[in-house]
Amino acid sequence: MCWLVVEVASLPPVELKKLRAQQRKAAKRAEQEKQEKLLQQQREQREREQREREQRDPHSHHQKRAHNQQDKEADAPPVDDLQPHKLARVEDPLEQAIKFLQPLQEWASNRIETHLLAFEVYLRKGKPLLMVQSVKRALKVDPDHPQLHSCLIRLHRFLTNGDLLSETVSHPAVAAVLNSETQPLFRDHQEAEQLNKEFLEQNSNSLPHLLQGAKMMCFLNPTRDAEAVSLVTRLSDAHQGVTVQTCIDILKALQKGEFGESGRKEISNFKELCHQRMPHAVDFFSGQQVALTTNHNHAVEESLTNHVSNLTVEDGTN
Repeated sequence: MCWLVVEVASLPPVELKKLRAQQRKAAKRAEQEKQEKLLQQQREQREREQREREQRDPHSHHQKRAHNQQDKEADAPPVDDLQPHKLARVEDPLEQAIKFLQPLQEWASNRIETHLLAFEVYLRKGKPLLMVQSVKRALKVDPDHPQLHSCLIRLHRFLTNGDLLSETVSHPAVAAVLNSETQPLFRDHQEAEQLNKEFLEQNSNSLPHLLQGAKMMCFLNPTRDAEAVSLVTRLSDAHQGVTVQTCIDILKALQKGEFGESGRKEISNFKELCHQRMPHAVDFFSGQQVALTTNHNHAVEESLTNHVSNLTVEDGTN
């Protein structure tokens, strides 16, 4: 032992420092092992006591497990609330729409789509002041947007049908605000038919504007559906905005019956006309063309798959 002490004392400072560090690590490791052993003994003791209690009273054990399971599921939503059809069809769709609308009004007020959406929501809720507010905000963003005309005409019809501009129907303060705010919008309360006529005349070369004007023509007077259909299905070379999306919008309006029976009769002819002008747009394909395109795509996909598989096999053998 004496010779070991003498040898340690004679070590260089660097080696002595390493030795002491090793000793500290060994002592720390021994202490950790001691603590782990003590914790293991405590766990084993608790497990033994738990087994003894279960053997004495098994019913109490099952109740405790059920209680713990209930605690875990306390914060989980009811299973019925997670059904897809219930999530897609809420009981209060307009209230839910407003929850989505309010952040848009705050953070996307520079986009006209926000105010067009707001108008649609408030129209369905029957809120004339908020409808006027939405229209005025949209006018500040893009006064020439074609869909804005649709909002103006429907606002006019909503107010006049309900006689909401009269103080005998609306509260005097509300009627005063509606009158003052809508006077510049409706040009001194001009009739909706006249407003729509002037809109069509001023935008006779723009297909997107003609679409909205034609829709409102049918909205105001359904007997003029044939005239309205002719406005949007001619696709003159003089028209501006003859895009795939605009033509798709016209086709959808015809299919949904927004142009009455005259519009439904014109669907096939309009699709053929659009197909001639835009031969690669799938929306204007006939049923047979869609089937041929689908079969062709499947054949190409299968051919490419087989080709890749063959390349993989050849690469593996080389």
